[in-house]
Amino acid sequence: MSSDAHVAQELERVVLARIEAGSLSLPVLPAAATSALSLLRDPDVSLRAVSAVLDRDPMMVMLTLRAANAAVLGASPVSTIDQGLTRLGVVKIRSLLTEVCARRVFQSRDPRIQRACEGLWEHSVAVAILARDLAALSGSEAEVAYMAGLLHDVAKPVVAAYLLETERVATMRNVRWMHADTWIEVVNEVSHSVSAAIAQRWELPEVLVQTIRSIGEFDISRRNSAGNYVRFANALVKQQGIYVGTVDADAVAALVMVGRSLLGIDEEVLQRMTADLQNRARKRISND
Repeated sequence: MSSDAHVAQELERVVLARIEAGSLSLPVLPAAATSALSLLRDPDVSLRAVSAVLDRDPMMVMLTLRAANAAVLGASPVSTIDQGLTRLGVVKIRSLLTEVCARRVFQSRDPRIQRACEGLWEHSVAVAILARDLAALSGSEAEVAYMAGLLHDVAKPVVAAYLLETERVATMRNVRWMHADTWIEVVNEVSHSVSAAIAQRWELPEVLVQTIRSIGEFDISRRNSAGNYVRFANALVKQQGIYVGTVDADAVAALVMVGRSLLGIDEEVLQRMTADLQNRARKRISND
């Protein structure tokens, strides 16, 4: 085990324990979005009740209307939150709210973290887009794959902020701290279990939590699971160079090969899906 991996393993243990104990400071999510997600856990929820919550947040109203008007090409534009929610439907509403929550996490007042967060968010959006497109080929869990893609690296900015605070304490005590490059690699070694624990602490849907937790390995017993599509998309996006930090090219190539075989994705289809992926991600981000 490399020294970075050893440090990351210990860091992961500490962070998971603090999340479990509720003593780790997590980013505060938009109140309207989290309240609406809480309502949507009830399969019999009324969209009117969701509308009443979101209508209190002008930003959520704007995002909902924009998503609804982009959802159906050529359709008459909607102008009220009720119309927007009706057009989107529960699945897409949940996806939109999750995206709003995830975006908040990848922001920091510290310039060092923010630079890395911008690259991490671009990577996450690219993974989400590709995972959804791949899952849609089989008609299975496309929106879950999209949400899990957005959140699969949500632990990284949280852990980065924790490390930054630790660095400040070490500096005050004149204790030697790790080099910046090592710091980034340690953050990148943190596993998806921390992201899953954060999603669970935020009380996001259990299917999403379990999907994020499963991304570490391909699941051959559930070939078309959302987790498999996210893992495959993550490898493909890294292969495209949309990533922060160093990439083990051989390991990524092996994951791509296994994923293609497991999911039965044709090479020509993959080339079409990954073409211009970075620009698609950046366009999606620019619309946030």
